[in-house]
Amino acid sequence: AEQIAHRVLVFEPIEPPRKVEPGWASEFAKGLSASGTAVVFLGMAQSGELVSVVAEEGKLKLGRSEATTPTFRQVLDRWSADYPYRYGFIEREEGNNEFYLTMGDLNVPLPSAKSIVVICEPELQQIPVNLILQNGQFVGLTSAIGVSPSLTWLDAARRNPAKHDGRRMAWISASQDPENVKTLEVLLARLEAPFNEFGFVTDTGRRIPSGLGGAQMVVVTAHGGLTTEKRYIHKISDEGELAESPLTLARALAGVELVILFVCSGGRLDAHPLGNTTVGLPKMLLDRGCRAVIASPWPLAAAVPGRWLEGFLPAWDSGHTVLECTQVANNEVAKGLGDQPQYSLALTVYGDVLLKNDGSKKVN
Repeated sequence: AEQIAHRVLVFEPIEPPRKVEPGWASEFAKGLSASGTAVVFLGMAQSGELVSVVAEEGKLKLGRSEATTPTFRQVLDRWSADYPYRYGFIEREEGNNEFYLTMGDLNVPLPSAKSIVVICEPELQQIPVNLILQNGQFVGLTSAIGVSPSLTWLDAARRNPAKHDGRRMAWISASQDPENVKTLEVLLARLEAPFNEFGFVTDTGRRIPSGLGGAQMVVVTAHGGLTTEKRYIHKISDEGELAESPLTLARALAGVELVILFVCSGGRLDAHPLGNTTVGLPKMLLDRGCRAVIASPWPLAAAVPGRWLEGFLPAWDSGHTVLECTQVANNEVAKGLGDQPQYSLALTVYGDVLLKNDGSKKVN
């Protein structure tokens, strides 16, 4: 179990990691689980089968899937040809069968815990954790579940005090012309009320604003574009001529404590083709000092952001963890739009899933 935990241990931390002694990983995971947050490590054996270590209620359990044909790796490769991208295009009237059938092929063991953090190898990070099936139901319906890049990263983040300046900022490139109303303009009209109520300064400029770095929270609403093979996010755009790289956006958000991305496929993570790491906006943002990122791994419906934010912000200001707040907000979407997972289970938290609002808020 210790060997499996160590395989998914290494990631660029938010600060220099502690020296990892033998047994540290298992003890840290057991400590988290004893305090109420179960920890799941996922890796793949050379045979292509899934291997897991689950820390729950202070105990470790090693799991290994039985040898099958096709292997777990082969099933994952076949699944990833269309998903998670296609989940954003399943129509309401089609029901949820496609979600159940496709996720049912990915048999991932999870504990029955209210709070779960998943840490896994890069190739497995493309799996949308909210949609993992547990006893025939999506785990995100009953558990607050999120993803951390590694155990050392999470430990370093938990030991690193907040350095934000208290600002709450939002950027959405929207036209001020009443005759030019498109998706982003509709979203702005829907988001203005929660932005105003909870003290955000909103920038509607046609370029990524400067001066976002170091804020407590930034909400970004934009279009996200993948490469032609429907992998790897490569463009941030608006309804006009704006077209920037995700890296440019990540640099502008460096040092923001909490980033919420209402960006299509903004939470997608793909395995790097040449290295043992991932490619995606959550990775870029965490590398640049952000503590937590909330985003959707598939194209996000325009009906989601307004309802979601109205559920998230009161919970955040009440002192809940970002993991718990995300579940509260997802449940709010389900109340308004129904139990279709393409809407109600789209938003996932990455990074320091135990992050809480420290109570400071700059009056803008």
